[in-house]
Amino acid sequence: MTNLPFKIRGEEIESLYFKRWEIEKKYHTLKNKMKFESITGKATLYVYQDFWAQIVVYNMIQDVLHASNEEITKDSKSQKYKYPIRINENIAIGLFKEKFIKILIEPNNKVRKKKLIQLQEAMERYVVPLRKLKSQDRKHNLTNKYKNNQKSSF
Repeated sequence: MTNLPFKIRGEEIESLYFKRWEIEKKYHTLKNKMKFESITGKATLYVYQDFWAQIVVYNMIQDVLHASNEEITKDSKSQKYKYPIRINENIAIGLFKEKFIKILIEPNNKVRKKKLIQLQEAMERYVVPLRKLKSQDRKHNLTNKYKNNQKSSF
């Protein structure tokens, strides 16, 4: 069921779908990479606390990723690749998880800033290409034989 008008063209639905797809990719990151649905308690307070903590962490990761992606695109290293590149989000989340708490508890501001730059540089070492692939019919496979490619990063 939908609340869309009866007279809507297929192109309009396609346009809406592709706008929605970016949101779905962010939900995928929150749910599957950051384990957004893992909460520490059943009380309402704990659920809210975990929800807002996950959103804050997600925004911090996206901020560092955005800065790293800007850095690699203006860097001359990106010119040697056949396709445009971006930071591997899964590895970046894992690196963030390992290093950010240590950055936060560092009392010295200069050392904290140095560690944050090192974290960004570590993320910049793991890049993936952005390719425009030919559109093909999707093959529906109900089972995933290779479950190791879905390892969690957080």
